[in-house]
Amino acid sequence: MYRILKTSGEVQTGDTITLKEAQGIVKGYVEVIKLPKKKFMLVDEEAKLKIHPEVNTKASDLVGMLIYGDVVVLDKMGDLKG
Repeated sequence: MYRILKTSGEVQTGDTITLKEAQGIVKGYVEVIKLPKKKFMLVDEEAKLKIHPEVNTKASDLVGMLIYGDVVVLDKMGDLKG
């Protein structure tokens, strides 16, 4: 199971996601951040270097640091396919 946390506050869910789909959502190469309870957050590894990056408040609250752009939260790494 995965959740997409958008900067707008919108949340979308699904069962599995591919790496290519995740890269499209975060709009860049994926960096993995380990979360409590064996969950993982996929973020754009260069988001903060982009011009006028948008803070993702929900994602930032989960990790305790500023996160920029839309992110994908995985319940387990096995939810990421291919």
